[in-house]
Amino acid sequence: EVIGNNRAAQISQKSPGRAFVAIGGNEPVELQTASSQGFSLEGPGFPRVSIENFTIDDSDELSEPWSNLAGRAKPNGPGDLEALVNAIGAAADAVGQRGRFIPWVDALAPAISLAAVQLSDAAAGRVAIGHGDQPNIQKRTIFELDLARDGSALFFGASGSGKSSALLTVAASIAQSATPAQVEIHAIDAGTRGLTPLRVLPHVGTVIVGEDQERFARLLTNLRARIADRTALLERAGVVNLEELKSRVVTSEVGVEVGVGVGDLARVVVLIDGLGGLVEMYKESDPALLDQLARIAADGRQLGIHVVASADRRGTITSSIAAAFAHRIVLRMATNDEYLNIGISPRDVPIAPPPGRALVGDVLVQIAMPMTKQLARRVQEAAEADDEAQLVRLSQEAGRGEQLSAAFLELAEGLPEASRAIKVEPIGVLPDDISVEEVAAMRSTLPGASAASGVVSVWDKPFFGLTERGLVPVAMATIGSGVAAGGCDVLFASIRPGSVVPHGPWQTLIGDEDIGAALDTVIAELGSSGGTRSRPLLILVDDTPEMLDKSIDTKLLELVKAGRRGSPIRLVVAGDNADLRKSSSGQAIVEMRRYKQALLLQADLGNDGMLLDVQLPRRTRYVFGPGRGLLVRRSNIEIVQVAKYSS
Repeated sequence: EVIGNNRAAQISQKSPGRAFVAIGGNEPVELQTASSQGFSLEGPGFPRVSIENFTIDDSDELSEPWSNLAGRAKPNGPGDLEALVNAIGAAADAVGQRGRFIPWVDALAPAISLAAVQLSDAAAGRVAIGHGDQPNIQKRTIFELDLARDGSALFFGASGSGKSSALLTVAASIAQSATPAQVEIHAIDAGTRGLTPLRVLPHVGTVIVGEDQERFARLLTNLRARIADRTALLERAGVVNLEELKSRVVTSEVGVEVGVGVGDLARVVVLIDGLGGLVEMYKESDPALLDQLARIAADGRQLGIHVVASADRRGTITSSIAAAFAHRIVLRMATNDEYLNIGISPRDVPIAPPPGRALVGDVLVQIAMPMTKQLARRVQEAAEADDEAQLVRLSQEAGRGEQLSAAFLELAEGLPEASRAIKVEPIGVLPDDISVEEVAAMRSTLPGASAASGVVSVWDKPFFGLTERGLVPVAMATIGSGVAAGGCDVLFASIRPGSVVPHGPWQTLIGDEDIGAALDTVIAELGSSGGTRSRPLLILVDDTPEMLDKSIDTKLLELVKAGRRGSPIRLVVAGDNADLRKSSSGQAIVEMRRYKQALLLQADLGNDGMLLDVQLPRRTRYVFGPGRGLLVRRSNIEIVQVAKYSS
């Protein structure tokens, strides 16, 4: 059917290479194709390779079929293919076209040193981590994470696919292309402790193991506070992202107005190895932490706060967390179903990919590895020799713990002075004992309270409650002293003399009569001044449920409502959890509980949440000693240690 007759069907199986060629409407011409896989002998019947014009006609006698050459001795010299290649080269030289055009790029190497990758500007959110190959258009590029564009990134990969090493590469690339003042790194290791080598980098504040709930929670609190602060800065400066804000701080008075400089606007990159394991740890015991993590990953892009994580499969992470990662880098997965769960057809996946080989859209990526200079030289030599087997062995060697530790130590020692002179502040644990003086430097310039190892403002809501466990009087005194230092008047009230710290920057009120008279005075002042005061006023009330006869309850309720209307009045009340939850505790307490703001000292996780109608962690690794508790502000919950006040 192809050539219009059955002559091709009559070719013997003993004549490989025999064929018919039909060109246009001409009769088919029988020919014998040459074999380039053998070794031709010199002598009669075996001419040397020559360069001639190519024609197809019936004038030449057909050559002998390949099969008839079998069994002849093979010389030690070059084979036919090499002879042909040499002849083609000579022909190209003869016409001046020796420069060859290769229509494809070389395949990605199975091992790449990060030293061979041209680095990007990590301070601007671009982190180069390897080489990218687009086979469809035959294009090789530097592959980089564009965190400023994508926000956060998630590496998917089975065990041994190179996902932990990819996170190390991200950190090493950042360290080489930015100072700690420009980009800071925090790491959460919920996997196989593969992020330990990062500790030597000055860019890295903390490497937190997944089980360390306190540091994990404090890191999230730190990040949420930065997001809130930077959001306010962007609004005030009239810009939409971190880079524009930095520009405004440098070129205008914005930095002076808000008390911030470029050094306060470092990008923050959080690396998480084993995201699925982290979800498993906290999905039952403290799901609020996972919700916070998802919001940070989703909301941090424009504010320069990014999460780069690894997970072994899609099913190990929650939908809300998965949705927060718009950029996904897919390494080798365990099964075809796992590719499908991520939205990738198994037909698009390379066969038997080496560690570090990933698919990102239509781009095939080989992620580079941090290496010592000596190992990087060996990789370069193997690549120049096109020794793929050696490159695979060197890739395995580069991934060993001792090699990675040596590589990061060498990297840290070789950083410029501008990087080595700065160390990112770590995320620590709360001390068991801390004085007011030790946290005085962290007091807010606005009316607030140094109620913990950090500044806790009590001025944003009319109510700040404490439960009757731990050092309640001392906590009240700590709050009172902090607020007084901010320029406020303070009343400290209790029905029992022993519940009031006697010496401090406050007026002490003991018993129903004194308390009632003082509240009447405050209410009268507000009435005569249209709800204003020359100085803000904080009222501390201990043993609250025990003192609330109807008259005092009515007065406190009036002051709570005055605070809601904008009067500079705030209340802090303390009492036992069970008593505060009783309907008989008074209308003032009922009104205050609506604000869902409290310090739960030595918290009872099973019952204290009912006071504010919030979900506390179901299980926790926290140890609640004296002065330790949970600071609750609606859905935001953090562990605090109350500073000790001494008169």
